[in-house]
Amino acid sequence: MYKKGFTLIELVFVISILGLLAAVVAPKFINLSRDARIEAINQLKVSVKSANDLLFVKSKVPSYSFEQPNPRFTDIDIDENGVIEINQNDPSKPDVRLIWSYLDNADLTKRINMTGDFVEERDDPNFTYLGYDLNGDGNVQDDLCSFKYTQALTNGGSPVYELITDGC
Repeated sequence: MYKKGFTLIELVFVISILGLLAAVVAPKFINLSRDARIEAINQLKVSVKSANDLLFVKSKVPSYSFEQPNPRFTDIDIDENGVIEINQNDPSKPDVRLIWSYLDNADLTKRINMTGDFVEERDDPNFTYLGYDLNGDGNVQDDLCSFKYTQALTNGGSPVYELITDGC
């Protein structure tokens, strides 16, 4: 009468094969977090571009009342209450100031929904970085896992959307 079970050699062989498979497959799963961060930043870029496209069109539609304090700026009455109310730090003031018909970098986070995982860093009056602060120092640029927005710099110019993913 035989007892059913595995021999020691069979067990070692199966464990060796499982170890080899784990060594081959594990890096694929480890890179998933990197891929997820890159895709999240890409979605952030798409959100900013969509907001910009919508506001560009609204700046050209006469039914929205807007004022031009000087040719560079266009203020849009988003809530159509007849009053321009602009305050980047107050979400109850929905109106927006555009620069050359595109979002000013100071208004980016007001126009998109950003989760708490992302950090905003303004480097220059013309540049804003939105991305991950992976090392927790409060700066986004040094982590190389962000999206850089360069606002329109000239009349007829367009904003620049740049993904920085080397550190993700």
